[in-house]
Amino acid sequence: MARGPAELWPRGDGEAAGPGRREAVAALEPGIPWQPGPPREGDPPPSEGASVSGTSARAAGSDGVLESSDSPGGPVAPVEYAVAVDRYLAAARLGDASRRVYRIALTTWAWALVAGGTPAGAQRRGAVAPSVPLHLLDAPAAGERLRAAFAARSVAVGPRTANRELSALAGAVAWWRARGWLTGDPVAAVRPLPTPGRAAALTPAEAAAVLTLRAPLREQALWHVLYESGSSVEAVLALDVDDLDLPRRRVRGGRHPELCWRDGAATLLPLLALGRVEGPLFASARGGRLSYRRAAEVFAAATRELDPAGRGFTLHRLAAAGRARPTD
Repeated sequence: MARGPAELWPRGDGEAAGPGRREAVAALEPGIPWQPGPPREGDPPPSEGASVSGTSARAAGSDGVLESSDSPGGPVAPVEYAVAVDRYLAAARLGDASRRVYRIALTTWAWALVAGGTPAGAQRRGAVAPSVPLHLLDAPAAGERLRAAFAARSVAVGPRTANRELSALAGAVAWWRARGWLTGDPVAAVRPLPTPGRAAALTPAEAAAVLTLRAPLREQALWHVLYESGSSVEAVLALDVDDLDLPRRRVRGGRHPELCWRDGAATLLPLLALGRVEGPLFASARGGRLSYRRAAEVFAAATRELDPAGRGFTLHRLAAAGRARPTD
């Protein structure tokens, strides 16, 4: 059964509630297109035209599932929403961090199916999600309940976070419908909200100034990889030491074919990885993976004097500057 959100989903756009939230690559990055379907990195979502057949319960088993009456001896449909979430995530091709983020997002929607709504603020810490039957998503009022919950959620955490949570639910519902576990699509009643555009890329002069700042080796290597590859912050922070193909200046195995680097990172990365053969490339002081929040805080503090507004630059603007630079 899915756990309650003792580890919270981000409280607001760009604000993670703890380490590890923003290490999830690809699927939950801000600005992603609307993609219902299972979160399989690099794979297309399932067809929206997948056949869906009605499912009726025969008998409840001891593990909380019901056998589908239209496929005797075939797959069984879960009774509980949390069990359906477990099945969906078990089939998804995601890393541990991404799977954890999806679980938190999908757990959030359990509250939308019962009265009371999602707890907010301090009340949500340690709150246990309600146990609800999956068939509530097929109830006539399900779409309206989700629409109301989405509206409230977008006010609480901002449109980007709410849209990401909605996208996670849409993918799960599409997967469940394709297996006949649901007959309707309650998410069709909810549309994602428009989000503000990202800040402009750093100018070439600003980027050059950033890359000449005095900073610890970890930060220098991170900033150079972001700028020289133009990849997303999340993808870079998710790298492990054994992902690196240092002689070829790229990531191994075609995981991120666009993630390659140039002279600056090529000098720094061997020093950063020295003596390590596995584990997070960009590690925290405790040895875990450097979180998005901490990386962003360090970068903003280091670049505050370079920013005319005095707030400090964002890592996304540095990566955007790398994508905008002319190719050699």
